[in-house]
Amino acid sequence: DEETTTRKIQTVELVIAYCNKDLNWMFKDVLGEITADRATAVKMTILSKCGNENLIPDFGKDERVHEVKVISLPNVGGCDFPFAYFMNRYIE
Repeated sequence: DEETTTRKIQTVELVIAYCNKDLNWMFKDVLGEITADRATAVKMTILSKCGNENLIPDFGKDERVHEVKVISLPNVGGCDFPFAYFMNRYIE
């Protein structure tokens, strides 16, 4: 007999390269897929490359979101630069 162990996901980390598109769809289409039981912590890092931080929705008001970081970066390298930047900092 094989014993199956089910693990509950404790943290979901979302990393978004952002310039100027509306991010409100994240509330329904992404956060809406995570139960609001506070057992799963959502951490969001938004890598803002175009200076439009004032257009980023207030994700912190969603009870599923435990942490929001907005990092301003130069607008270079398409979305590759912000993700490379994040991965480089993440593994440090």
